[in-house]
Parts: sequence; C-alpha cells; structure tokens
Amino acid sequence: MSQHKGISMDGSALAHKMIENDKKEIKDNKYNPRLAAIIVGTDKGCYTYQQMKERKCAEVGIRYSLYAYTNPPEPSVIRKMIMKLNKDEDITGVMVQLPLPANYNENEILELVAAEKDVDGLNNVNIGRSYYNTDVFVPCAAEGIIRMLKAYELDVKSKKAVVLGRGPLLGTPVAQLLERENAFVTKIHSIVNEDDVIRELSTADVVISATGKTGLIDADMLKEGAIIFDCANTKNEREFKDSVFDKVSYYSTVPGGIGPMTISVLINNVVKAFKRSIEVL
Repeated sequence: MSQHKGISMDGSALAHKMIENDKKEIKDNKYNPRLAAIIVGTDKGCYTYQQMKERKCAEVGIRYSLYAYTNPPEPSVIRKMIMKLNKDEDITGVMVQLPLPANYNENEILELVAAEKDVDGLNNVNIGRSYYNTDVFVPCAAEGIIRMLKAYELDVKSKKAVVLGRGPLLGTPVAQLLERENAFVTKIHSIVNEDDVIRELSTADVVISATGKTGLIDADMLKEGAIIFDCANTKNEREFKDSVFDKVSYYSTVPGGIGPMTISVLINNVVKAFKRSIEVL
C-alpha cells in the first residue's frame, strides 16, 4: 500500500486483468492468433522488450514469430519481409521494433505494415483515423494511459493536460487521444523556454512526461492534486522526483505503470485483429 497521499495507479494489476481476459477469450473460442515481430540490429532494449512480449504471448496463447536481423541488411530486405507477412493469412499482427538503424527511414518502413495487422498502431492510416475513431489501433503506450485514466474513473473532459515530449510512440499520440477525450492539451518539446514549461506545469490537471530526462519535475512545479504519468523506461530514469507523490492526487510511476499496460494493450490488439480477420467483430 502506498505511503504517500497520492494514489498509485497500479498498471501491473490492470494489465494482469486485461491479459487474463484475453487468455480466457482465446481459450474459450479456440482462437489461434500469431504475432510476427521484426527486430533489426543489436539494441539490448529491443531484445529485452521482445522477450517480455514473447512471454506474454505464450501465456495467453498467441503464437510468436521473431524475425531478428542482428546484422542489418539493406532496407529493401525488411520491406520485402513486411510485404510477405502482410500477405500471409496465418499472420494476425505485424510489428517492427523501434529504433531501426540510422540508414532506415522508420516512417517508410512502418507505413508498409498493413493497417489491419498494425497491432503497434504506428501506421499513419491508424494514427490519422484515431482522432475520430475509437476502434482503431493506436500506439500501445498512449492507449495504455487512456485505459488507466478510465479504469480509475478519472475524467479529463475540460481539464488541462500537459504532455512533455512529442515522440511518435507516446507523446504525440497520447496528446491526440487526450484531445479526443475533450481535454485541453498543451504539448511541450525541448525547444520551449524553461520558464514557459514551469508556467504550463503549474496549472496542469494532468501531466504526462516522456522526455527521457531523469528527475525533470519536482513537486514545486506541479499543481496541487494533479494527475501524473511517468513514462521512463526504468526506476533509475524516473522523470518525476519522489517529492511529487505527496502533492498529486493520482500517479503512475516506474516500475508497474505504463510498461505493463503497453504490453497488455499490444496483446489485446492482436486478439482484436484476429477477431476481425475471422469477422467476429
């Protein structure tokens, strides 16, 4: 139990519930989905994340196929692989692990993934549709934040939300999803003046930090009772200082926050893609 005044949003517990629901649905209906993952290069973080996804897929009954290229080939090889997987009726979902090598055009590669198999939600077709349509695939971490807000019955309508960072995996898509939930959204990136950042944070009802900068925000910068999401990769990289936990009303921190939710949303997307492929939805 938390020793702080703020309430910790338990991403691990919520993710476990989602995973169990998907596991039951797959078993009860004898679904046989398959996820294909492509990794290019030797980034340790990519392989760690891949192993976590592989374990969760095995847990719920999703077949997992890894296509790993530790010696990066020409981008044309990956493009051909994606096109092949798009056409393979046995493949439910296709995901390309980021980052890709510097000589790859990430957007071009991601655009090749068929929208109906884009379970990572990184194809521009899905991203564009997500502004108006609630039933499309969107980046999993961003969707995870929205699901956590709803699970804790936190309504952001007419609330001011500040998103720090504008990356394609989290910052930009979560800002779009918050707008869809009728929040008033301010998106801040690295070129914004520090005084302006502090002013925006001091009046924010919701703060989502995905900058990659450790210890960026302390309690003095936040509004009393704010809701915060720390999107750091590890505990040692937390972007909010511990002082914030006694000032905010709800918080999602690391570990046990957005990380588990990201994988559970991916799993849920694979199940949804499979149901669509057999016209259950």
